[in-house]
Formats: sequence, structure tokens, C-alpha cells
Amino acid sequence: MEAQNQPSYKDLQNENAELWRRVGRLEQDLQNVLTQYRELKRHVFGRKSEKLDVLSQGQQQLFSRELPELEHEPEIEVSSYTRGKRNGRKPLPKDLPRERVEYEPEEQNCSSCGAELEKIGEDITEELEYVPARFFIREHARIKKSCPQCKCGVSQGKRPAAAQVIEKGRVGAGLLAYILISKYCDHLPLHRLEQMFSRYGLELSRSTLCDWVRQAVELLSPIAERIRLDILMAAAVFADETHLKVQDGEKKGLHTGYLWGALGPPGVYFHYSKSRAGFVAKELLGNYRGYVHTDAYAGYNPVFLPEACIRVGCWAHVRRKFIEVQKLSPNDVGNVLKRIAELYKIEKQAKNFSCEQRQALRQKKSERLLISLEEYLDALNEITLPRHPLKSALEYTLNQWDALTVYTTNGILSMDNNPIEQQIRPIALGRKNYLFAGSHDGARRAAVLYTLINTCKMHGVNPFEYLQDVLRRVHVHPASRISELTPAGWKKNFS
Repeated sequence: MEAQNQPSYKDLQNENAELWRRVGRLEQDLQNVLTQYRELKRHVFGRKSEKLDVLSQGQQQLFSRELPELEHEPEIEVSSYTRGKRNGRKPLPKDLPRERVEYEPEEQNCSSCGAELEKIGEDITEELEYVPARFFIREHARIKKSCPQCKCGVSQGKRPAAAQVIEKGRVGAGLLAYILISKYCDHLPLHRLEQMFSRYGLELSRSTLCDWVRQAVELLSPIAERIRLDILMAAAVFADETHLKVQDGEKKGLHTGYLWGALGPPGVYFHYSKSRAGFVAKELLGNYRGYVHTDAYAGYNPVFLPEACIRVGCWAHVRRKFIEVQKLSPNDVGNVLKRIAELYKIEKQAKNFSCEQRQALRQKKSERLLISLEEYLDALNEITLPRHPLKSALEYTLNQWDALTVYTTNGILSMDNNPIEQQIRPIALGRKNYLFAGSHDGARRAAVLYTLINTCKMHGVNPFEYLQDVLRRVHVHPASRISELTPAGWKKNFS
């Protein structure tokens, strides 16, 4: 009876095989956890740059076949030169006001003959100084006049509509523009502005500042909408989104909302939504027809209907995926990153080319590199274990290969989505300072002001000067000519 209860040799073999399979899965899970741990450490403590290091030419390949040799551009000899002496510190701006302080010699008479000394020259040392911000009150006096003879009536001067920025408000265009720039360009929360103003003896509560911002955005919103419509007329746009914590009065907590961005030559537009669902992308881009640079997020799929938009993939996201798993498979990932670096080198060479020249260069060089890279990724994908972290990077790349290679067909397209990510960076800096928006309406107001300020930066316009002038004009400017008040239109017509 005891012999019958003992497991057979075959049962022990099966049990042993199952244990080894469990060990393999546990080891794979451990590798996944270690990958996440290393990535978290790199994100918190490591460098954020994704620049690729130059890889050794002697790296071993995973396969017996080698990737096609890269064509090297002929070297150009540069004649030697002698480095000139540096000119020292940059001169201070000449247009700044200057205050002159003179220091006379202690002795005004010659020590030998006693004659009065005459000026023969001077040595000037410049010192850059700062005077704190100055508040002043502008009085708008509406003069009353009457006839001294018959005294039949009184005439009174009228204040122009453009002279009052906010109805029944006591804030001037300059102060209001400063508040908007401080909050949405320099990332100073309103409670810090409240503290700063109090140091000058000016008591302005946060509720007052919030109300001024709200009324300013009501005036500026049509301009932001005009920017959106202008962007949708471009042949290619960039789209991305970022999260923003918002204080939700109904749920009594913080809600995660999203700022969706669209970028084109006319400017950048931000749209706030409580959701990250695909219908928001449809709201943002409407019935746009053209190329849309995005990452692989499925939320943009409702935009890419048949015979409508064409998705252009982002190689920066692909590169980031492989960098995250580089330590687990350095040779294989190193080869992939090397080829991506070669593709970016071609883009750098074509930076100042025309669209036609850029497209020709891509078809001559980039397409050949992309074909060999796809073959390498396919072969690597076949032998990579399903649960290996490298598998995720490979599938992410291969699943959107058509979108990643479409940039070679048109010179106006970009290789990545970095331009819109650069526009999102100020938002990331801002939320580190003010932590969250006070309400969903406050987040929508932030979207309008980020639109205008970032578009100003794109066109080389001083955001303060722009807002100060537009806040005075928008009351009386015809709605049919609202394009003149966008940063590009303002620079052309009023700057």
C-alpha cells in the first residue's frame, strides 16, 4: 500500500519541470521589478537627458549576420586658426537709464605751485542696480464744464472704453498683465503675489486677484480660439496632453484633469478637459485633415479616420522605450539606439534644408536605414521572451512602424513629437509651484493663458508688452478682425 502511494518517476519529472517553469517566471518577474526600480531611481536621481552615447564599433551582434554598414559622409578639412583673445564680460544694455555719481579728488590744488587742478579725463566703472517695483495711481478725471453766462447745462468728458480694462475694476492693463505673466509664465502662485504686494503696502486679496484673472480670460478667450482655428489650417500639427491636478468642489478632493495641446506654425493651443478619453481629441482637432504628430496613445484614434488624418509617429518615444531597458540587454538595445542616432544625424544635416531637399535626403539615406532597422527588430522580436521588458519596447515600435516611417514621405514632417513636448514643459514647471488648479474653471483659464503666452514666445513677442496692449485694445477691436490680436497678428500690426 505504501509503495502504491509513492509518486512515480514520471510524476517527479513533471513536478520538477513545473518547478523550473515557476522559477523562470519568478526570475522574469524579478527582472521586471528591477527594471521598474532602476527606471524610478533614474527618474528621481538620474540625469533627464536622452542624448545617446557613442557606441563601440566592436560591439558583438546577437545574430551571425551584421547590420549593413553605414555610409559615412566625406570628411571636410578645416584650416587651422588661432583663437583670439576673449573680450571679457558682455556690455550692459545701452538703453537702460543711467545715474551718474562723480568723485572729485580730495586735493583741488596743485601740491607744488598751488594752482587749481583742471579735468583731463575720467575712469568709469559700471554697476548694475535694481529699484523695486513701483506702484502708482492713475486718476481719470472727467472734467465738468458749463456756460458761465446762461448756465443752461453741464458738459462732462467721457472716459474712452479702452481706458478701462475691467468694468468697475481698479486694475490697470500693466498691473493685470504683470499678474498674468507672474502666474502663467514665471509660475508664481497668486498667494505669493499677494505676499509680494503686501511688502509694498498694497493689500490685494487672492480672491480679488482670481476675479481679475477670470475677467481677463473672458476678454482673451476669443483670441485663443482664433489661434486654434489657424492651427487647424496647417498641413501638419503636433498633439500631446499632460495631466493637471484640479481641486474638485463636488468630490472634496483633487481630480486629475488634462491639458491637451495642439501645435502648428501659427502657434500653440491648449484645451482643458476632465477626461483623457478619445472624444476630447476629437473636440480639439475637430474635422482636421492633414498630418498629426502624436505618440502611440489610443485616445487619438477617433481622429484618424479613413481618408482623414494621417498619424506621424514619434521616434523620441521609441528611443525612450529602449533606453529604459538598455541595462537588461545592452548589446541588442545598443545596436537599436545606434541606428536611431544615425537617423537623427541625418535630420540634423537637413535642419536648414528646404522641404524638397529634406525629403530627397530622407529617401536617399533614411529609408535604407529604416529597412535594415526593421529587419533587425523583427529578428530580435522573434527570439525575445514574451515577458522580457525588451519585448514591450519591440512591440511598441513594430506595431506603429507605418506611422514611424511616414515622415520620410514629406519634407514638412518631423521625426518626433518634441516640439509640442517643449511647449508642455512650462506647464510641468508651473504645477510644481502651484501644485493644483483651484477649480475646473481655473484650469480652463490656465489653458487660455498658456495658449497666448507660449504663442508669444514662439513668435519672439514679449508676453508682458503683448498682454498689456491687447487688454486695452480688445474692448474696441472689431470681432471680424480678431486675427490682428493674435501674437503673430499683433507683431505684424501693432508692435
